[in-house]
Amino acid sequence: MKKFLACFIILCTILSIGCIAFATYNDSEHTFDSYESAKNSSIVSARIGGSYQDSIKMNGSVSDNNEVDIYKLHVQLANKDYLAFKLQVPDGNDYDLYILDYYGKVIGKSKKGAGENEYITIKDPTLLKYAYSGFDYFYVKVEYFSGNSGQYRLDVKTVDGK
Repeated sequence: MKKFLACFIILCTILSIGCIAFATYNDSEHTFDSYESAKNSSIVSARIGGSYQDSIKMNGSVSDNNEVDIYKLHVQLANKDYLAFKLQVPDGNDYDLYILDYYGKVIGKSKKGAGENEYITIKDPTLLKYAYSGFDYFYVKVEYFSGNSGQYRLDVKTVDGK
């Protein structure tokens, strides 16, 4: 009975840690789980900087106000380097771009008009401190605002800040 109880406690601990990890993103309204079901989002992971590639180019599409694409970036940076994001929006469409930290706090946003590309640069060392010391996670959210459906291109690159 003691072995069963010990195994049960260990299993519950492991499961609770897993549940906490899935609920880290929150924009005051949604968690990743609710985005998956309610917003038709897709979550994709990528690695950039350090021993990984210096730039990433991703294509995607969002077609109505119920769709969001979310990218999880694993980031490593050398001191003084920073991140640059560019969202190439199809003509006549209006998509918005958000950068969120590991805890889901918006640390950058671009909400230009229809047909305009979105740009965000993250240079603040306090926002990048964990990326300098090893690695950090950032979330990139592409959100439909208006227009027709169409393919977008998201470019993310590390920039030498020296």
